Amino acid sequence: MIRLARLLRRHPLMSLGFAAALLAFAVSAFVLLTQPPPWHRDGPPPPLAGWMTPKFILHAYDLPPDRLGDALGLEPGTRPRQTLNQIARSQGVPVATLIARVAALVQETHPPPPGQPPAAPP
Repeated sequence: MIRLARLLRRHPLMSLGFAAALLAFAVSAFVLLTQPPPWHRDGPPPPLAGWMTPKFILHAYDLPPDRLGDALGLEPGTRPRQTLNQIARSQGVPVATLIARVAALVQETHPPPPGQPPAAPP
């Protein structure tokens, strides 16, 4: 205990910095352990956006790969690693068109339960 008191007296700024880092670590660990991530398997998928890849859309929205490829205008059997923005640019169509096609496929594949209005397209 005497060594700790002597250390605090000799290096007050370093001790304060260490205490601040320890506090930041504790707060971060608490948040990480108590709050779920913003999007996880049990929650709804994020809204369709141009940054998404076909593989991400397949997993997030649980769509059949062949139908998504048809909606995006991809050759059968191809596995592009491009985003929707890049695919739209290479096809010369607006990204909103591709997003609308995928949204229609999602509505067709996973219709809302009876009595619930259909979700608005993103």
